[in-house]
Amino acid sequence: MAGISGFDLVVIDTPPSIEDHPEAFRILAAAVDLILVPTGQSDDDLDSVRPWMRFIRKTRTDAAFILNRVNPRTRSFTEAKSILVSDGRVCPIEIPTYDDVATTSSQGIGILELKGGKGREYVSGVWNFTRAELGIGGPA
Repeated sequence: MAGISGFDLVVIDTPPSIEDHPEAFRILAAAVDLILVPTGQSDDDLDSVRPWMRFIRKTRTDAAFILNRVNPRTRSFTEAKSILVSDGRVCPIEIPTYDDVATTSSQGIGILELKGGKGREYVSGVWNFTRAELGIGGPA
């Protein structure tokens, strides 16, 4: 982390096994302003991220869940959101499941680069949430 300076924003995508390295994560958490924890709405997703958020909260680093690849019209979505708020903040914008979001990665672009891509307003909303939390930049 010492080599990273002079940037307003650095995004670190941690590997799935980061929870197996708690001391390394504590060092990382001490150097960042915000941790975003993406999750789906399934019981398996919640079983994975809830203890992880409790661990993050012990580091006293600001953090929030981001619901991703969800179907907001289902009971499981409503239940997942209700459960997650008991463990930490939840971004008020969730990203629904859209084919355009899934297919852009194979093209090497994000949904915001796909003209007319379905789901781009949700990704913009998550960025606006993140930007506001960090106090940086303008809207997406």
